[in-house]
Amino acid sequence: MKREMYHAHQNRLSTINGISITSGTNNEEITPKHIHDFDEIVIVLGGSGYQHINSESYFVSMGDVFIVKGEALHYFTDTHNLSLFNIGFQPWVIDYFTPLLQQLPGYHTLFVLEPAYRKQNKFSQKLHLDAANIQTLSGMLTDLSEEFQTPRPGSEFIVTSLFMQITGFLCRKHSDLTTEGTYGAGAGAKIIEYIEKNYMDTITLEQLSQVSGMSKNGIIAMFKRLYGMTPVKYMNNLRLYKACELLKNTDMPISQLAYQCGFADSNYFARVFKEQRGMTPREYRGR
Repeated sequence: MKREMYHAHQNRLSTINGISITSGTNNEEITPKHIHDFDEIVIVLGGSGYQHINSESYFVSMGDVFIVKGEALHYFTDTHNLSLFNIGFQPWVIDYFTPLLQQLPGYHTLFVLEPAYRKQNKFSQKLHLDAANIQTLSGMLTDLSEEFQTPRPGSEFIVTSLFMQITGFLCRKHSDLTTEGTYGAGAGAKIIEYIEKNYMDTITLEQLSQVSGMSKNGIIAMFKRLYGMTPVKYMNNLRLYKACELLKNTDMPISQLAYQCGFADSNYFARVFKEQRGMTPREYRGR
């Protein structure tokens, strides 16, 4: 299987700072099957077709937006004027901005939960944009395309900025998606949103279970599968990020800062901080 093989009627431009774009229109019974080593935001600007991802197939049409993870075998069939704009990105591009993206309620649903639960939820959690939002997004995509077509000094910064603007726009729109009653992506999104709004307070598995409708064991399994850690470690990582921001930007006493970030015990905060950052909070502030 060839890697990075693209549709015959698509134009792929060079990679800038880990980001690449392809765009074009398909009217083919089947497009070339391919895989690649980067993730991809797939934006359907017009037409329709069937997107095949590994062993599953999903009908897509104008306004659909979803993520295809790297190493997933994918292709289209039965395309009818299928107009696509794909944004490829290396995972490290997103990873660098993850602490900021986590503040967007739709981020986890779009980039983590929907791809993980796509088969289970039968693609019901995909983002779908109306005509007005497609028009708004198209303006951003045009700006991104122009920067790729005429690279010049500063293009890495501009491309990265436009990519994050587009990502933020899509995450905000996905946060409007109704997920009531859907186990998986919807329940997971509720948990993440609850943690991000209440990280400064004590949060128990019982509370997360009540918020999401999931069992405690189901929540633990979800965090292990999606984030490779327990819910407690996830919450501590978020609290440590908030604490680092306060250490850098305020003179707040460390004991007060620890409490404000959700650590009831300043000694526990100091221990966790050193384990994760390799230095004490006081040393971090004094750098």
